[in-house]
Amino acid sequence: MRMSISSHLFSVTNTLSCPSGIKRLVDQASGKIARFRRSSNYAMRQEEINKLSEPYTDTRSDVDRRFDSVIGADVPSAIKLFNGIAADLDTHSFGISWWQIPVQERILISDYLYQCADGIEKNLVEAKLHYLEWLDVRERQDSRIADGIRFKQNGEPYFKHPPSQAPIDDLIDRMEGLHLCGFFRAIGSSLDCLGAVIPESGRKPFATDCCLSGRKDGLTPL
Repeated sequence: MRMSISSHLFSVTNTLSCPSGIKRLVDQASGKIARFRRSSNYAMRQEEINKLSEPYTDTRSDVDRRFDSVIGADVPSAIKLFNGIAADLDTHSFGISWWQIPVQERILISDYLYQCADGIEKNLVEAKLHYLEWLDVRERQDSRIADGIRFKQNGEPYFKHPPSQAPIDDLIDRMEGLHLCGFFRAIGSSLDCLGAVIPESGRKPFATDCCLSGRKDGLTPL
């Protein structure tokens, strides 16, 4: 066992010390990623898969923000609001420092406010993902029922739903409803988070501006 490990370490060291060896490792990793993308069964249209497969052009280090921006669900004003609330959190007063309330209440409400501010954009991202997957489900449903139009002998058209031989045949109907409900549920949750933040954060002018503009620039792309 010791000889095997030593040999392996020696091989890795030689590979990393050689530029061509490093390039070979990078190529192998890139190939594995490409094969993973091709083999993964993403529940989205090829159009969205191609878009999400393109390398990031955003230089920001925050992966979440870059992803949110790519799918069109980022809300800069909500992030500004979130950062403003986070900056007001104080370790000595255990919460929002300028709140004149008992410590236990300050801890609870400050955490709630922080989580709600963070949830504005997160819920919009979930809504957009539901929407993108719903587009794929809708296309597959359209393809499934495309041949459902029949014609009577007199030429009058009628619709005959494709037969369901197994539960898998009815899954697409359930998935369509799931994503529709999930979309509106996520939108509602984002508005709930926004509504929870406004009463307290609105005491500061910059926070009120962020909240009000967040409703517009966050929901318009969706």
